[in-house]
Formats: sequence, structure tokens, C-alpha cells
Amino acid sequence: MDETLVTPPRGTGGPIVKLPVLIAFVVCAAVLALATFGGGLFYRVLVAPQFLLAHIVLEGLSIVVAYAVFAIGWYGYKQNRNTQDLYIAFIFLIVGAIDFAHTMSYQGMPDFITPNTVSKASTLWIAARLFAALSLLIAAFVPSDFKAWWMRPRPLLAAALVTAAGIIGVIVFFEPYLPPMFIPGQGQTPLKVGLEYGVIAMLAAAIFAFGKYSKRERSSVDLLQIALVISIFSELAFLLYESAFDTFNLLGHLFKVAAFYFILRALFVSSLQRPYSELIDAREELAGLVSETGELYEQADRQRERLERSFSQIGQALASSLEVRKTVGLVAELAAEMLGTEAALVAVPDPQLPVFNVVAGVGLAPEMKEIPMEDSLAGAAFRDKAPKWTGRIAEEEKLFKPELATGEVQSVLTAPLMFGDEVLGVLAVYAAHAHAFSREDAALLSTFAKQAAIAVDNARRYARERRIAQTFQRRLLPRLPELEEMDLAARYEPAFTTAEVGGDLYDALMLDTQRIALAIGDVSGKGLDAATIMASVQYMMRGFLFQGMQPGEVLASLHSALSKELDPNQFVTVFISILDVQTGDLAYANAGHPFPLLLTKTGCETMTGHNGGPVGTAGIGRRAEMEKRGEHWAISVERPYRTDRVVMKEPFGMIIYTDGLVEARRGDEFYGEERVLELCRQNKDKPSRELVDELFRSAQEFGEHGLTDDIAILVARWHPESMLD
Repeated sequence: MDETLVTPPRGTGGPIVKLPVLIAFVVCAAVLALATFGGGLFYRVLVAPQFLLAHIVLEGLSIVVAYAVFAIGWYGYKQNRNTQDLYIAFIFLIVGAIDFAHTMSYQGMPDFITPNTVSKASTLWIAARLFAALSLLIAAFVPSDFKAWWMRPRPLLAAALVTAAGIIGVIVFFEPYLPPMFIPGQGQTPLKVGLEYGVIAMLAAAIFAFGKYSKRERSSVDLLQIALVISIFSELAFLLYESAFDTFNLLGHLFKVAAFYFILRALFVSSLQRPYSELIDAREELAGLVSETGELYEQADRQRERLERSFSQIGQALASSLEVRKTVGLVAELAAEMLGTEAALVAVPDPQLPVFNVVAGVGLAPEMKEIPMEDSLAGAAFRDKAPKWTGRIAEEEKLFKPELATGEVQSVLTAPLMFGDEVLGVLAVYAAHAHAFSREDAALLSTFAKQAAIAVDNARRYARERRIAQTFQRRLLPRLPELEEMDLAARYEPAFTTAEVGGDLYDALMLDTQRIALAIGDVSGKGLDAATIMASVQYMMRGFLFQGMQPGEVLASLHSALSKELDPNQFVTVFISILDVQTGDLAYANAGHPFPLLLTKTGCETMTGHNGGPVGTAGIGRRAEMEKRGEHWAISVERPYRTDRVVMKEPFGMIIYTDGLVEARRGDEFYGEERVLELCRQNKDKPSRELVDELFRSAQEFGEHGLTDDIAILVARWHPESMLD
């Protein structure tokens, strides 16, 4: 029986507001109460130069934090495709711009486009607060997986710029025609006060909406609600100020900076911290599963050694399958064949009903889908954890009568599928003639059922491991950027299905608006261990690239880091390139990896350049081992790694691949680089996706036993003429 982990959906159940939010409310209320009722102890009216300096500092901080929120949401979207975070990021891009205009328009600052007045600064302030409150309320209802075209980065960026410019322009140029928000000598106008209360109402509604309807992680919801609570108290402080330079005005700005900080933390948790935490958790769980599975296989070996020689072929057959459905089907077939019966089945208990569900069988009637737990030999064997049989079931009035495809059943033999002390289900065999089974047959089936239970449990555990492995692999494989100037396609295929992940990886990521990094790597070894190493390589490599390092510097940094972590027999080959899609400038560096193939108008050829040794502990001294496999490339162990450069003046393409492609084998013959070159020359004008699929198809057809090594292929075509359209 397969195991399923059921997790309650996020955002449902539990209190709408949790303890940290209530604590934030109490603290803010206490601070505001002290300022309100503390009399002259806390209330001050600062002189204009002092307040102006404090105002510039506090507003500057809030603007910086607002743009940090935008940056995290923008770059986090590339990793997790969280539309709600992206929407919140653009809210603060707009708010930051309006707050900048407010700061520049404040009384005492040089005129900002038009003469500065208190009402002008107040109008810009209330516009920013109204926009932020309404937009955050809407954000609570935006699904994180919303996929409309207008909720993508570029359309939102255009809308944000137009919105910010429109709000600022209307207030700056038409402020004399707008209702005043502040009248010197009188204070805030009733309209300004009413709008502040409207902001507070929308912020309170947003607190409720995020707690009730948002599907975010609870910790992220708490941070957003804390930010909204602090924003409410910021608005309350601004309702109380009488002078543009008094304590309440200053306190309102302090609350605002704190609120922006908690918004920043909320997006950091959902966009950056949670994905990396999930990756670390997956790696630790996979490591535990590998250890647990190893112990399980050792136990299965010891168990098979105790069986009679007649079980050797059966044991080999069961061990050959790790698919749950296929394994239980094989158990039923082998049981029927071993005892020479017409029919057999495997059944497992229903999690809700008092019946066994038939999950595999041979020779059964089509309607034979379940067996009652009560009044059946299957139920007795399950409860007593011992085999049960009868030679004339027709004479047993109260017992359940199974139905065969060939007619009535006379003899029934059932044994529990025991794994340790746990009963996974029952194995039953049926015969059409009476007294078909003996005590020896019962002992034989019981022994076989115990061995079969090990295989079934292996398959069940493997199903869980496979789900985790597939999730892990999906997180490793990047989404390819979509660029008008580029035609990108990639594909990865592992060699072994026992883990469904391997040590090959490709990557393509935008470093800025016009530079794209294209990389590929290959970790020595196979399976989950190699995949976890490559995950570390991928994230280190991305970090170094975003720091502005050139390809050669990235490889040197990778080598320095990995040489301290990898085992002596492990190493990683890596090729990294950075292409400027506007100018055609291509920078690249190689660490012991096959050089990519270069597609041009005239044909296909292998790229050339400096090739350093693999990165990691085993990189130095591996030259002979790698060269013996390939006439394809030359290896140098010289350090440091060097960045080669070339400026492409016409459209070109790169085929970046791992050595599993050229090492597909037929007998003693490898597929080889020459076949890859010839195939690329024949298909050089095809789109990238078709070329990738053609390379895989050709390599798979050549290999007589399928893929014997992981293969990753990334094809990138650059079309500068598309910029002229």
C-alpha cells in the first residue's frame, strides 16, 4: 500500500491573527499612548532644520527598503514564480517613487518642479498611503500561481512606471486645484483626516484578508500582518500631529520605516528563505532515505539466504522490479506458478472500509475487486498473522466465496504479507479442485509471502523516494528565460531509473537585461549523491555570477570551495559562458568539460579555448583518466582558469552537452563527437527544440542498451536580427 502524506492547505484553519501580531499591536499601542498622554515629557515641536534632517533620513530609509522589497520580489519571481510576491514588489516600486516626491516636496527643501508647500507634501503622502493600503488589500486575494499575461514582470513594470508618473504629475502640477490637505495655522483638513481613517480601514481589512484567504506560509502571513498593524499606528500618529515638525509626525515616520522592514522580511521568507530551506530539507531527507534503503536491501539479502534453493529465481524476479503495481502483479503471478494453481491475488486493507482491496491478480473474475475482512480466510490470515486454508470452501457456509474467471473455487490458501511485525496485506491462491493444498504448501506460501512482502515494501518505499527525488530534480532544472534575441531549448535524461536523478545539470539565467549566462556541469558518480553535489554547484555558481564575476573567476571560486568539501574521488567538470545579447560579446571558461559545438551559417565546429582541469579535490591529476575516453577534447590541469572572449558578428548557436551524449555505446564503439558534428551539420537550421530532440533520439537509437550515462543538452541560438523587427 502506497503511503501518502496529506498536508492541510495553507491559509485555512487556525486563528486569523496569531500571537506575534497581537504583541506588535500591544507594543505600538503602548508607544502611541506614551506619546499621547505623556504630556511635555514626550511631546516636542522640533525646529525646522532638525526635523528636516530627521525627515530626510527616515524617508530615505523607507524608500531604500521599498526598493529592496521590489528587488527581492523581482528576482524571487525568477525562482518561485510567485505572482502575489511580484505584485507586492511593484506596489512598493510605486510607493517608493511617490515617497521620494513627497520627501523632495517637504517644506524647507528646494522646490521640487513647482513651489513646495505643506499641502503639496501632505497630498503626496496621503496618495502614497491610499495606494499602498488599497493595493495590499487587493494583494491578499491574488493567487500565488496566477498566470495572466498582464501579471508578468514586464507588463507590471510598464504599469508601475505609468502609475507612479501619473500620480506624481497630477499632484505636482495641479496641486493648487486639488482640495488642500493641510492649512498652515489650522492644521490638517477634514478631508485629510477622513482619508487617513479610510487608509486605516483598508489596512485592517487587509489584515483580515491575509489571515483568512491568503495561501502563503504562516510565518510570511504573520510578518505581513505585523507590517499592516504598524502601518495602522503610523496613520494614527499622523492623525494626531498639529505641527509639521512635532513628535507625532516624527513617530509616524518611524512606524512607517518599521512597517516597510516587516514587508521586506515577509517577501524574503517566501521568495528566498523558504525555497532554499526546502532544498536543504529535501537533501537531508534524501540522504536519510539512501541510508534507510541500504539497510533495507541488506535485510532482504539475509532473508533470501534462509529460503530454499527453489526460491532463487523467484527472488531475482522480485528484486528486478521497484514499481509498486508491477511488483504486486509479479507476486501474484509467481505464487500461482509456484503452487500450480488457476488463480492468485494480492489484497491490501482499505483505509476506511472493513474490506481488502484487490490490487493485483491472475485468473480472477472481472468483478473480483474486494474481499470482506469478516467471514473470509483473508481476514483470518490477516488478524492471526498466519496462513489459513480450506479444501472445500463450498461447504463453509459463512466464508466469503471468491470468483474465478474459469468457474467456482474449491480450495483456498491465504498467507499474510508480513514485513517485520507489520502486515501489509494478504496473498491468496485458488484452485478449482478440492483439497489442492497441504500444510507444506501453506508453509511454502507463507515463506514466499514474507519474501514478497520485502519486495512490496521496497517498492512502496521507492515510490516515496521517487516522489521526493522528482521534486528535488524539478527544483534543480531551471526555467529557460524567454528572449526575443534567443532561441533556447534544453533536455536532461538520467541514465538510471532507480533514483531518477543524476549528476548532470544545465543552467540558463539572466544576469541583467542584456546578459545571459549559459552553463553546464557533470559531477563524477551517479544518483542522489551526485545530484545533491550538483545542486550545491548550481547555487554557488549563480551566486558568483550575480556578484559580477567573469566565467574564469567563477570556476576558480568553485574550485576553491569544492576542494574543501568533496571526497578525494569526486570532481566536477563545468563550462560557463556569458553572452551579451545586444553586442554579441561572448565570454567563456572551461573546467575539464567537452567544449560546446558552434553553429554558424557555414556549418558546425567545436569551440576552442583554454581548458582547465575539473574543479574539486580530484580535479588535479585526472588528466590521464579523462583523456583516455576522448579524442573529443584536451585536458589541462593548469591554474588559474582563464576567461576567453570572442565577439560574434552574425547569428550563431551553441550546443552545450555532457559527455553522456558522445559516450552512448554499441558494443565497444562510442557514439562519438564526429557523429554529433555530422548530425548538427545536417540539422543546423532547425529550431533549438527540434535539434535537442534529434540529438537525444540519435544517441538513444545508437546505444544498444539505452542510455548508460546521464545526458544534459542545452542549445542556444542567437538571432540579433530580431532586434530590428
